[in-house]
Amino acid sequence: MPSECEQCGVTSRGALIREFDGEELCIDCAAPGDCSRCGTDTSELTLAGEWLCQSCQDIRSDRDTTRDANQEGLGRFA
Repeated sequence: MPSECEQCGVTSRGALIREFDGEELCIDCAAPGDCSRCGTDTSELTLAGEWLCQSCQDIRSDRDTTRDANQEGLGRFA
């Protein structure tokens, strides 16, 4: 059975469901959080369910050495 958002009821078949403060929520219902790297307020959420501001996402992308120089990743998800 797919996960379901505890607030709006959408299932993981229609949305990305992650645990936020002990609740299973879709990203639309999850309140913006603090960047897990620098602590600033952000509404940027990565595919892994991690709050990262745009600046920290850029820094992390620059440090990513798992891809060839011209190979694109999945991009950003917010």
